[in-house]
Amino acid sequence: MQRVLIWDFPTRLFHWLLTVGLLGAFLIAQFAGEHNPLFPYHSMIGIVLLALVAMRILWGVVGTRYARFGSFLYGPAAVVNYFKGITTGQPNTH
Repeated sequence: MQRVLIWDFPTRLFHWLLTVGLLGAFLIAQFAGEHNPLFPYHSMIGIVLLALVAMRILWGVVGTRYARFGSFLYGPAAVVNYFKGITTGQPNTH
């Protein structure tokens, strides 16, 4: 059986770094006070996460086939319409 990877390496790396970064920022915020020497790392992690999201948006526009936003099953308009339907009590069914 041939192994087929759908997500490319940059997309996988983004998701893992985002997970680790969010977990790290959360743990520092919850268990280290504002006056703890580790607290400045919370801000640094936030800046890195912002840069990661910006790079993922760029990769979603110019990246490989399956990393592009155009290859998603449902586009942004379908998601917005779905949530509009939920708020009005008449969700779209798929």
